[in-house]
Amino acid sequence: MGFGFWDYLTLGVYLAGIVLIGAWFSRRQSSTDEYFLGSRGFHWLPVALSMFASLFSASSYVAAPAEAFNHGMTLFLKSVA
Repeated sequence: MGFGFWDYLTLGVYLAGIVLIGAWFSRRQSSTDEYFLGSRGFHWLPVALSMFASLFSASSYVAAPAEAFNHGMTLFLKSVA
């Protein structure tokens, strides 16, 4: 079963929307400091929470249950201890 008309239409609308949103918000930025550092205007706590949350990627939520299913919980418990 491949992509059909509605799949391509949804993908096209999504990609066009992402490009338009990026173009709209990029007008506010005038330097690379604003893009990469947020003009150094963020408090340390949200930055720290964001960095901590990025450690738990989607692959962690997929890979850990898959490994537990394939090898059992004993492998998981041995790697933690």
